[in-house]
Amino acid sequence: MIEKLKSSYYKKATFKKILGMDQKNDGIINIHRYDASNVGDLYCAPHQYFKELENKYSDIFLYKRTDKKDRTKLINDMVNNSLIIGGGGLLNRGSFTNQMKFYQELALHGKKQFYGV
Repeated sequence: MIEKLKSSYYKKATFKKILGMDQKNDGIINIHRYDASNVGDLYCAPHQYFKELENKYSDIFLYKRTDKKDRTKLINDMVNNSLIIGGGGLLNRGSFTNQMKFYQELALHGKKQFYGV
């Protein structure tokens, strides 16, 4: 139960931190659920199919990890790059609506986004 509370706290804090930072579009990164044990999540992401995107991905679930290094990676990836959102891990999730609101808010702050669902 404690881990779930921590995860919920870190999720909100991470999104708030990202929204509070100056957004850049210096590169491009594919944000999706990166799960090597789930073929759908793993192989439907655009970074798997375009040489320009090779190794340019970040796991959408890093926002709720208790390890600060994981959250910092996601924050830096999202703040510094244009985003390709999806290709696994977006649909059929309880938090889908909240995530879409978050991405809409990012767009209002100048973040360029593309969808790879």
